Amino acid sequence: MLGLTLLYLNKYKMKNILYMVLLWVVTIPLSAQSDSTDKVVNVTEVVIAANKFAELRSNTAQQTQIITSNDLKRANAQNTADALSMNGQVFVQKSQQGGGSAILRGFEASRVLMVVDGVRMNNIQYRAGHLQNVISVDNNILDRIEVLFGPSSTVYGSDALGGVIHMRTKNPILSGDKVFLSKGNAMFRYGSVNNELTGHVDLNFGGKKFASLTSATFSRFGDLRQGNYTTAATAGQWNRNHYQARTNVFDSLGNVTGQKDTAIANPNPSIQAGSGYWQYDLLQKFLYQQTENITHVLNVQLSNSSNIPRYDRLSVTSGSTVLKDAEWYYGPQFRFLAAYDFNWKNAGPLDDVNIGVNYQRLIESRNNRSFNSKWRTERTETVNVVGFHANFKKVINKHEIYFGTDGQFNDLKSTAVQRDINVDTTRAASTRYPDGKNKMNYVALFMMHTFNINEKVILSSGIRYNFVNLNSTITDASQDFFPLPYTSIKTCTMQYPAMWD
Repeated sequence: MLGLTLLYLNKYKMKNILYMVLLWVVTIPLSAQSDSTDKVVNVTEVVIAANKFAELRSNTAQQTQIITSNDLKRANAQNTADALSMNGQVFVQKSQQGGGSAILRGFEASRVLMVVDGVRMNNIQYRAGHLQNVISVDNNILDRIEVLFGPSSTVYGSDALGGVIHMRTKNPILSGDKVFLSKGNAMFRYGSVNNELTGHVDLNFGGKKFASLTSATFSRFGDLRQGNYTTAATAGQWNRNHYQARTNVFDSLGNVTGQKDTAIANPNPSIQAGSGYWQYDLLQKFLYQQTENITHVLNVQLSNSSNIPRYDRLSVTSGSTVLKDAEWYYGPQFRFLAAYDFNWKNAGPLDDVNIGVNYQRLIESRNNRSFNSKWRTERTETVNVVGFHANFKKVINKHEIYFGTDGQFNDLKSTAVQRDINVDTTRAASTRYPDGKNKMNYVALFMMHTFNINEKVILSSGIRYNFVNLNSTITDASQDFFPLPYTSIKTCTMQYPAMWD
């Protein structure tokens, strides 16, 4: 892949830049001759995701991996899924370019919790199968990614059975000693592997108490080029020899009477024809520093994509040249997030307080049509999520106590039709989820205790109470698709997981 990055530098004249470059060139040989009198300062690494507050990484009871901002820059990944896989600690399953299902120690999807800026991304439609929601988070504006391996259910709930992937975006920067601060970054990248074109820009404006961060990224990914080198046993096995196209049908007089599916020979079998898509991501953050210890953050994120082809399905054949599916794609993947965070340090008897509320809206769909069939099945899910969290921390000598509550209220609407692509008429189709009301709510309380006995021995204990209920209704009176003996589904669970380390 070829990459090109452009950085916008403000408040520096060209003369100053030349002086800096000259100083850097002169410094290299001097630093190479430094002796043993040089001092090395080790900065202790902290992790926030473990207990929802900054904690020494050495004090966490489980394995953690931190992908820093510099790591993300060096990786120069096309999306967040690729950034996770390049780290080497997280396995990512991909069935198509627009995919990316993170796997931690054999667990994925609903068994791995994804969090962005303290907000749970997991919702009512997270299932046991592969998910691709991680690509809706823009890796170009991430400050860090914290990965917790192994069970984290005491702090985060049962869907953190395999671990937690916590993605933190950059925060607005205040001006500090200056009256006003303005800075920005711009990036352009071309990727030869799929003719990728990505452009990104972010701008920060900060005053003494108020700061704003605006970010925008647009990416267009063309058809992916696969590797040509393989073993003799698998030579040509993964080639894309044919792809589907709609071609005109003519009568005896040469008039166009319609269209049909046609398998077109791929002039370059190494090109995965029909695998490209585009996506844009927007972020707006406002920070208000009320006092030295109190901050307010308003966080708005928007991500949307084009149709994302399901390449693994589109490449399946039912004969030497006949493709099984003419169309198979995920509809535009839409994600909207609005979140408010309140942070208070040295809050009376407590050391740290973090309270937040958030709203998410997600729209996803699956669309498929068999080869030579006029009926395309379109299934769409719209999810609205309202969530909250309140986290508290208290330090008493060698004891650290974390406690809090969090909740999430999900509403899902599932619809489906079969559409005649020739005359644009529709008929009923089975939905992925019950076609009536679908609501899933959960509220939890948790407490963690850490006892730092000495530098090498730390005792951690915790307990969590979860209340989860699901209520779904089936409105298909005829029950043509699923002749079930009931029209509603209700579940209620209470969980009491505890942990000692």
